[in-house]
Amino acid sequence: MKLAELCSYLEGAQYPGPRDFDGEITGITCDSRKVVRGNLFIAVPGTHADGHGFINEAIGRGAAAVVTEKMVHLPENVPHILVPSSAIAVARLASGFYGEPSKKLSIVGITGTNGKTTTSYLLRSILRASGKKVGLIGSISYQVGDKLVGSTHTTPDAIALHRLFREMVDAGATHVVMEVSSHALAQHRTHGIEFRGAVFTNLTMDHLDYHLNLSNYREAKAKLFRDLSAEAFTVLNRDDNASMYFSLQTRARTFWYSLYDKSEVRIRLVDMRLSGMDVRLSSGREEVVVSTKLVGDHNIRNILAASTAALALGVSLADVKDGIELMTLVPGRLERVGAVDGYAVFVDYAHTPDALESVLIALRPLVENRLLLVFGCGGDRDRGKRPMMGRVGERFSDYMWVTSDNPRTENPASIAKDIEKGITGEAYRVELDRRSAIETAIHEAGKGDVVLIAGKGHEATQVFSDKVVSFDDREVVREVLLRSCRVSDTVVDGAASKKEEMPTGSSFV
Repeated sequence: MKLAELCSYLEGAQYPGPRDFDGEITGITCDSRKVVRGNLFIAVPGTHADGHGFINEAIGRGAAAVVTEKMVHLPENVPHILVPSSAIAVARLASGFYGEPSKKLSIVGITGTNGKTTTSYLLRSILRASGKKVGLIGSISYQVGDKLVGSTHTTPDAIALHRLFREMVDAGATHVVMEVSSHALAQHRTHGIEFRGAVFTNLTMDHLDYHLNLSNYREAKAKLFRDLSAEAFTVLNRDDNASMYFSLQTRARTFWYSLYDKSEVRIRLVDMRLSGMDVRLSSGREEVVVSTKLVGDHNIRNILAASTAALALGVSLADVKDGIELMTLVPGRLERVGAVDGYAVFVDYAHTPDALESVLIALRPLVENRLLLVFGCGGDRDRGKRPMMGRVGERFSDYMWVTSDNPRTENPASIAKDIEKGITGEAYRVELDRRSAIETAIHEAGKGDVVLIAGKGHEATQVFSDKVVSFDDREVVREVLLRSCRVSDTVVDGAASKKEEMPTGSSFV
């Protein structure tokens, strides 16, 4: 693509340097280390580094032109594009470079503190059941055609995002279900995407190390709804106070869901067990009974959110039922890893006070004896939630092991002490070695107990200050169960969860 054509996608750009824009642009990047000859380099101020400081490196590697939001001096032979916001420019340029692929897709964005991943998996499965070809973008993986790529961010950067959209279009996708993080919204990664719809799950305390306060966090989420067109739709959780604010920010048609109040789709629990639950779904005069491998009130909400979005997209209630029943367990989301000698072990991603409370409450009706908890808190993240996590763990479990999560640059012992500030009793112990904590909890479990390993979910690594090591809670659980020869359906549970994470042909079928 010619530089002149690419620049036509920008708004408010100035051109202080040479106006020779006939050169061919071979690619676009914000990372000076990835520049190859003919690339357009965009200098973006970041949280830890400012791309403007790497312009010379980019030019030295062969950058054909440079985009900045600050006035800088460039060599006379390098075209300079000055823009009001480099972050917005990245999104516009990425869309243009890849042929505006998002305009060829029906994209549904799902945002909220908790529940995004499960809701996205549910909606994807429902759309598949209705015959749609669906791509998925989220915190576990990006799925395009027959490719499944492990994700590094819930919502990728704008260049990667539009490249994914392009690949999805080329692979025949018609719909995309994507998780939209508050970071992505604040950093304009989704700028210019014409969402067909947006779903809100809930808003609770998280990411305050980045947003500083709950008001800023809510405002970042609001951007998704504010930017929707009048032809789009929103699905809002009537049981969460933030929903009313979002409803006032959007021009889109609003669909509501609730466990307690008026709702587009109504739901009633029929039966719950360790292996799943049955729910009755109704819309208008239609009614179906759905069997799912999911458990818990929070997953009933996720089912409501996904079902409401599907109906807003014109999917039948019969296809909603089929899609929910066809969905396998979501990796690391209240995933039962083993049921052995009368007790069960679950792994969940819960890493906020609200999420931890939700999964513990979800498991309580399934517990005949004790609910045992293993959890920690991530380092270099919001410290204010650590005592709250300890308080929640103590209140809703019978015994717990406080351990390491991803300590990053912090001392694991210091993180544990922060958690202990919220604990008043003695029904816990600190075991900083996560593997040892998991092993001990399983070895001490007995008939009627349920063990929850919380915090890391699907993650396959543990991050320390000086290294990143392979560590998957689910694999550790399986190893412990197999080594102790206390195995019944552990292998079956393991196979079911791993199947969902590995590509097995086209993800659009």
